[in-house]
Amino acid sequence: EATAAPSPTPTPYTELREGAQGEMVRKLQEALMELGYLAQDKATDYYGSLTRAAVVTFQRQNGLQADGIAGEETQELLYSGNAAECEPFSLLAPTVGMSFEELVMSDDGTRDQYPEGYPEPGTYKIIVDIEHQVTMVYTKDENGEYTVPVRYMLCSTGKDDCTPKGTFKMDNYRVRFSQFARDKTYGQYWSQIRGAIYFHTILYEEFDTSTYIEEVWEKLGTADSHGCIRLTVPDAKWIWFNIAPGTECVVRDGDPDDDV
Repeated sequence: EATAAPSPTPTPYTELREGAQGEMVRKLQEALMELGYLAQDKATDYYGSLTRAAVVTFQRQNGLQADGIAGEETQELLYSGNAAECEPFSLLAPTVGMSFEELVMSDDGTRDQYPEGYPEPGTYKIIVDIEHQVTMVYTKDENGEYTVPVRYMLCSTGKDDCTPKGTFKMDNYRVRFSQFARDKTYGQYWSQIRGAIYFHTILYEEFDTSTYIEEVWEKLGTADSHGCIRLTVPDAKWIWFNIAPGTECVVRDGDPDDDV
């Protein structure tokens, strides 16, 4: 007598992706929050863009395919007790743990430092978000998209909306420590975006970092420059040594609801 083929053993996890709703999404979010991948006050039952971004980060940091879909493999590791906790924010924003002297006054005695070479121009992509006053650097994921964060930097863009917006290729001109013609102040680590628009440090009254301008430092994180993008010394130095001419730089308005 013929017998029916056995039914396949059901898997304990239902695939979850953006747009999903329900108690399993809530459980997923709670686990992501516990490991530090999802920063929100409480779990919901909706799998939105923030949850997808958290899943992508979890997958990437745990050696899984980073597709933003919480399939069986992802959930099994997430709930196993063996998943890695989210890497601390300081790895992407090292300046959060630095001293005032490091942020403002460092490198005064090393003015002969110049890059000996750069990564390929396509290695990184820069995004300057005016709304949030943050400069973000990304590198490519396994699909060739710039989704892997490398560095986050607090910045000051131009007051009165004078920083040009658009997509640019980083230009060639670099200046280690020099004076601005406009107001005779000084800055370190100038990296040209286009024309007279640069990434550079906060300002100094003289050719000496002990003469930092306190008001300029206090306004870092607000729109305060003449069009250039001001950074702390370590961040401006990082761009100086790591961002090749020809690297794509996007300057955008941003939005208060953007997930930067």
